[in-house]
Parts: sequence; C-alpha cells; structure tokens
Amino acid sequence: MLKGAPMNDIQQPESMKPSVDPSRLRRSCSGGFTLIELLVTIAIIAILVSILLPALSRARESSRVASCSSNLKQIHTASLAYSGDNGDKIPYAMLRWRPGTAIGWDDLLYTYMGGEAARFENVVLSEPQLGQGGPADNQSSGNKTLRCPSDKVRRDARYRQSIRSYVMPRHAMHTSPAWAPNTGSSGFNWPPAADNSTGVGLNWDVSGGATTSWNPRDLTGVGADIPGRQDGIHENLILKPEGTIMFTERVRREMLQGGFQYQYIQNANEHLISNRARDDYNNASAYHFGKFNFLMADGHVEQWTPEESIGPDGTNTAFQTGPWTMNVDD
Repeated sequence: MLKGAPMNDIQQPESMKPSVDPSRLRRSCSGGFTLIELLVTIAIIAILVSILLPALSRARESSRVASCSSNLKQIHTASLAYSGDNGDKIPYAMLRWRPGTAIGWDDLLYTYMGGEAARFENVVLSEPQLGQGGPADNQSSGNKTLRCPSDKVRRDARYRQSIRSYVMPRHAMHTSPAWAPNTGSSGFNWPPAADNSTGVGLNWDVSGGATTSWNPRDLTGVGADIPGRQDGIHENLILKPEGTIMFTERVRREMLQGGFQYQYIQNANEHLISNRARDDYNNASAYHFGKFNFLMADGHVEQWTPEESIGPDGTNTAFQTGPWTMNVDD
C-alpha cells in the first residue's frame, strides 16, 4: 500500500470486484407476478376451459353417434346374410313357441356377427331369460356391436357388459292395437303384405297356447321342435327399403343380449322418457343430441328426433306411421 494514499483511491484487482450490480439484482428479484396478474391468468384459463369443454363433449358424442351408426350397419349386413340362408325372410323380432323358451333377433344373428355356433335350445333359463346371443355368466363381455356407446343405463350387475341397445319396429300381426291404427287392406295386418301399416318386426309369442296364425306343422308347447315353417316378412314385401325402418334404438335397463324382453319397439313415443325412476333413461337431450339412429331396410342410417321419425304426415308419436311401417305412404 502506498504511504499516504487515500483508501478509496486504491485500485482493487478485477477478481475482487462484484460480478453483478447489486442494484440490478434487487430490481430483478422484485419482477415476479403480482396477485392481480395471477388472478387474471387464472380467470383467462377458466374462460378457455369453459369454452373448450362443451366443444370436447360434443365431439365425444359425435364420435358415439358415428360408432352407433356403424353398429347398425353391421347388424344390417348380418341380417342380409341371415335372409340369404332363410328364404329371404328378414329376422323375427322374437320367437317364443313354448313356455320358458325364446329366441330373439340377436340370437338369430348371433353367428352372423361372429358368435360361436350353438343350438338354439341351449338357452339360459334365468331372469331375464337369455338365449344363445346372451351371456351365460358375468364373465361374458357380450357383443359390442349390439351396444350403443351412448347407452349408459345400468343393467343387472351380472351382465353389465352384455347390453343390447337396438330393437325392431313391431308388427301388429293379427291384432289391431291402439299404436297401429292404420290396418291397411290385409285384415288386421295379417298375413304379412306390402301394404301393412305396421313395422317389420314379427313378435311370435304362442307360449300361452296355439294360435290360428301359426303354421300347424310347427308344433307348439313343451317338447316342440324349433319352429321353422311359420310365416315371415320377406325382403320383396318391403317396397321402399330406403324409407322403411328396420332397426332403431331403445334404452331400458331390462334390455340384455339374448333377453326375450323388449326385442321390439312399438312407436316413436317409446323413444321418449316415460319413467326415469324405473328405467333410468339417459337425458334425452344429451343422448345423440336429442335424436336417435334409425337403420333403414336398404342399409343406410338416418338420425331423427322421435317427431321427425313419423314422417311429414304424422301427427302423433304414439302411432305407427310413415317410416315405422311397411306401407311408408300410409
């Protein structure tokens, strides 16, 4: 140190000088987000989420609608194969020719949709009764083709994976019920004819006794063979396949693959919520955006509200009119 030199005039080595200006360091430490800025950021994120979530939900439901439509088209392909093997007769909605025995359309199409071949007599006598198209136990995953991804209704815990979401419009057969007021010229819509003003799904149920409309060569009652000669609806009776509903959707907790209950739907009114507490319906406005898929007899799928499905001349969803019938122009 130089004698007599002031302390502040002594030059310090470069290595001893501070590398960061303390005043700049203080300024950088005080540059974080304020509470107001954080709140504004959170608010912006919340607004974006509120905008995007409905769009994502709508996109998911649109995907479910497309998947449901694909299921129906696969059912149509299976129906064509069945008709080719059975004299051009379309599948029956349900056959119940003796007590404790029933075969539904999903049983008839079971092998055509990838199921293993089995005898129709091998039914599971349980409640609900399940045929070969249904699960034998709770380990079965069921056929996913028969389940609409939007169908979230709770089923029997044993068969949660074996949901059936699809049905056929019911044929009035030899009766004249209130839901089928237009009987046409075929005498209470029987035998099946092109001018029938009811649906294509024949619901044979003679388990309570014989019926005069049943082919007498097909015996009924305990021990009867599987009926094979009964009347049916042939493809050539559907004059306007592009306008005739062959399958549509229905949502009920009793509907299981292979179950004999609710293989058919009588009219558009049954698409609507009727008893939420009992049937645990989805919210109708959320289910396919308030619409349902309809597989037409030519294989294409329409999406309509219940009101739209009865056609421009229909006035009451509790009646079968227009596309719900074989006589589309009724």
